[in-house]
Amino acid sequence: MTLTERISKLVQSLSVGIPEREFCFQLAFLGVIISEPFYIFGRCGSGKSLLTKRLIATFRNPKVLKFGKREMDFPEKLAGYDIIIFKGFNPASETTKHNLQVAIQDREDIPLVILGEIRPETAMRQTGMADRITLTITLPESLSSPALCHLLQNQFEIENFTVDPELTISTEERRQWLSEIKQVSLSEEVLGIIGQLSEAADNNDLYISIRQWMSLTDLIKATAFFNGRKEANITDTFLLGTAVWGKTSTSRILMQSYSEVLHKQLLKEVPGAFEQDYDTEDLAYRIDLISRTSNNCYDTHTLNNQQCLYYRITISGEPVHLYVPLYRIETEEDFHPFNELNMIEKRVMCNYHGTSTCTISIDSAVKGVNAHRAGPVRAGTSVRFEEFAKLPTYIVKENDPQIIANKREQLAKIAQEIREVSEKENQKLRACKAIYQALKASADNVFCDPKTLANAQQVVKDKFDNTAALLKKIKEIHTNLIQLNRKLTETIQKMTQGGNG
Repeated sequence: MTLTERISKLVQSLSVGIPEREFCFQLAFLGVIISEPFYIFGRCGSGKSLLTKRLIATFRNPKVLKFGKREMDFPEKLAGYDIIIFKGFNPASETTKHNLQVAIQDREDIPLVILGEIRPETAMRQTGMADRITLTITLPESLSSPALCHLLQNQFEIENFTVDPELTISTEERRQWLSEIKQVSLSEEVLGIIGQLSEAADNNDLYISIRQWMSLTDLIKATAFFNGRKEANITDTFLLGTAVWGKTSTSRILMQSYSEVLHKQLLKEVPGAFEQDYDTEDLAYRIDLISRTSNNCYDTHTLNNQQCLYYRITISGEPVHLYVPLYRIETEEDFHPFNELNMIEKRVMCNYHGTSTCTISIDSAVKGVNAHRAGPVRAGTSVRFEEFAKLPTYIVKENDPQIIANKREQLAKIAQEIREVSEKENQKLRACKAIYQALKASADNVFCDPKTLANAQQVVKDKFDNTAALLKKIKEIHTNLIQLNRKLTETIQKMTQGGNG
């Protein structure tokens, strides 16, 4: 049996019959292993005593020093004890506070567990030991209905809890493991997460001591060690997304920050993961515009290096010059034209309604006014446009080969764009798939928080599904492009045959 298999069976036995507290029990086990003093916070009946009882049972013939609510003398020497436990911790008791301070100072590498119903930030502040008790495990206050029913149905498992003697841990083993855990290295991913969390703490004016960072890092290293690795990876940091930060408000903020940091770190190597999604609507519009417009060559004027259709209208005896970009012809949208000053003429509205005839509408306030540009529209004033005229566009040549050639050139550029975008999105798809499979494989790791894992998998899955939907849409649009290109080719062939005839 490997060490990983042994520890896996051991931590599974810890929470037998106690649902929805598995990860809390696992964290407590790690806390004992790395000999880091920690505080177990929970209301009366939440399972604190049960947890400590089972923790003790995982060790081989441990000598335990217990302090309860009753005041008792503290031993002069702690050597020889394997675990120190303060039950029903009351920071208001001067004797209890004194005993805790002595225990922390003299314990060397003896695990120290504190159980209390007072919130950790209050309890530690009152003892003056907030900088020494850097790990907190918070037990849930209640159970879900299914979990409660399971617990009631399986009370026998709780009352008759035992640990296989072959799985129990000797003091010598724990000390040897602690030495090896210290030698586990941290990957760049882990350091990146810790660094970003540290920044999040600073940005929110949260104080996290160096001692606390070291304690949490030891937990991460221990997680990697018991999974048979000499370097911690991203899944070993899942515990940072739980309420291990002590102060309730601090835990709430850093748990949210960890979720955001984890998701960024997971998708860091995914191409374009944090860029705005490719605009398939714009792509479809550009192809549709080429499809709907005719191949005719129109009489145009140049305005600011842009080919425009020109219209001249008269309002109240004043000539008004309007310029419409050529790409607007045969479209369906309302738009404002340009005037001779190359400025948007907001008092005029145009629409081709899918044809080559321009429907011109004018601001009703302009009619009857001697000057068309009588002044700016006041803020909050609604503009009502009334149809003024329908003006045709002069066609220079129908089915102009040059127009068709230009369209085919545009389609070729769009096709190249589609190939490049599709390749990038497929790379994103493959990267997401690889990350998801890696996360899925980590589900069997010891000390893997299932909730954090599920959230991480969902983030990657959402990115994968969104990318797959985008690729499907691009493929549909590309099919339309191929059909349009074929149609243009057929038009050229007919024109050539007609010319030969």
